Amino acid sequence: MKKFYVFLFMLAVFQGMGLAQRSSGVYGWFFLSPKASFGTGFLTNQHVFSDNNVDPHFWAFSHTVGGQAGMSIMNFIELAYEYEIQSPTARYTIAHNNVTYTKKYDFLQQGHTVLLKVLGNINYVEVGWGMVQNQSLTISNSIVENSGVSDPEITDQPEIFEDEYNKFILGIGFTPYQSGLFEVEMGARLAYGLGSNTKTISPIADNFYAHNYSGLRDSRLLNVYFQVQLKYFFGFYGKAMCGSRGIMFFKKPKNFRLM
Repeated sequence: MKKFYVFLFMLAVFQGMGLAQRSSGVYGWFFLSPKASFGTGFLTNQHVFSDNNVDPHFWAFSHTVGGQAGMSIMNFIELAYEYEIQSPTARYTIAHNNVTYTKKYDFLQQGHTVLLKVLGNINYVEVGWGMVQNQSLTISNSIVENSGVSDPEITDQPEIFEDEYNKFILGIGFTPYQSGLFEVEMGARLAYGLGSNTKTISPIADNFYAHNYSGLRDSRLLNVYFQVQLKYFFGFYGKAMCGSRGIMFFKKPKNFRLM
């Protein structure tokens, strides 16, 4: 599936380059961009949210590192392929049989996303569609109040989670710094899993607390991030103000401004 996203991005790049070469005055840039983000995450599940014994934590530290490779068109549209190593987290406090404990999910994931970004003077809006691959999952339980139960014998099963799922991206941000071929972007992003992230009825079910919910409800991972990225514009294509046409790497065309 990830090959499909790479193919989709490359197809869009070649279409954009073709447009630039055929149309006078159309230009753009190639860029590379390392990035990092941090924020919160939780699993949305209708059964869990309606369970009076379960309190979802709306702050569970999550973070990502990764990078983008892409192209800009006329300083108005950007197309990019993004790869990330993601470490989202979800937490619940569960009160059952006079025992209160915290259940925590720590994911390790790979993310592949194709992004479309609309640029303003210093701000932007982005949307994206991608795929997430679950690499590993650590589930921990911490008894925070014990009323005579020394060992709740909690047994978790990481295989309840799907190996991969699709996600939708929506973000906004701005550009606080520009200098030559470098640019810094900061912004906020929402990433929402499409389709269920679990194979079972409840993501919190274990041998200690297994509420008999009726019916199957999707569990979808939702993350809200603050992100920072550094862009390096390494190539120019199209027609510059000096009249040159074609592709130029690692230098800015004469008499041409990035903004």
